[in-house]
Amino acid sequence: MQVLTYSSKESFLTNSTECSINKHIPWFEYPYLLWGLKDMLKFAAKEYIAIGELFEILNKTLYLSVSDPLTDEECKVFKNSLEVIKGHCDKIKLEVSSGLLEKLINNLPQSNRELEILKDTIDFEIDKHLFFFVPSNRTKYYDRELDEQLVDSFPKASKELVRAGNCFTVGEYTACVFHSMRAIEIGLKVLALYLNVSLPFPLDLATWMDLINKIEKEIKLKEQLPKSVSKDAELKFCSEAALNFRYFKNAFRNHVAHAIDTYDEMESKKIMEHTEDFIKVLSTRLNE
Repeated sequence: MQVLTYSSKESFLTNSTECSINKHIPWFEYPYLLWGLKDMLKFAAKEYIAIGELFEILNKTLYLSVSDPLTDEECKVFKNSLEVIKGHCDKIKLEVSSGLLEKLINNLPQSNRELEILKDTIDFEIDKHLFFFVPSNRTKYYDRELDEQLVDSFPKASKELVRAGNCFTVGEYTACVFHSMRAIEIGLKVLALYLNVSLPFPLDLATWMDLINKIEKEIKLKEQLPKSVSKDAELKFCSEAALNFRYFKNAFRNHVAHAIDTYDEMESKKIMEHTEDFIKVLSTRLNE
């Protein structure tokens, strides 16, 4: 699922005049974003309320005119009301209802039954517009802002971490772990390049085990270098990284990649946060 950033949403919301003039509903312009209840009420509540109020007027008009035909003035008001309802339906993209309304505008309904059919059609279409509710304790993980150094050093891994957060937000916990492991894999390849790991095939074709084994061999070679403060710091950083990569591989990567395990909210949150902390540490010395 491609998820747009909040910057697109904020840009749209700040220009509320343009929204009003062009009669845009923002989630049609930018789908797959999370929209708050306030946004929904601001941009669409009046459409649904207006449709309901106009239906009451139309039903009452027809009920009062069962024995007598509508006067010219009543027909004019009736037609105008249908046109207003059509405008609301167009704005919230109820295309079938809008088409039915166009026919009724050109040939005014003669019974309440016709209006009931129209109302049922509108109700049916409205039910097809789904909104995903997110508990407030998970909204902060959606399109979250990451540490600036992490983003600068690992832009691709950062995007995976953002996707992990988005999956966590909507309750796709196993997908959250999957994207977390994609972020880890990017870090693994970066460390392999940093240590000048050599393989008989392109790095992208290497398995995690290929890379981890080669990385550990390069670390052992570094142990033979002359003693120095910088050598100790380098060995500490690379050794801890290699140990973590093996941990991630055995504990999570293999299990999520090969459909062995699924994860719940607590597990995925812990793995996602551990991943972010680890990539943040890598960003202190490495970059993509």
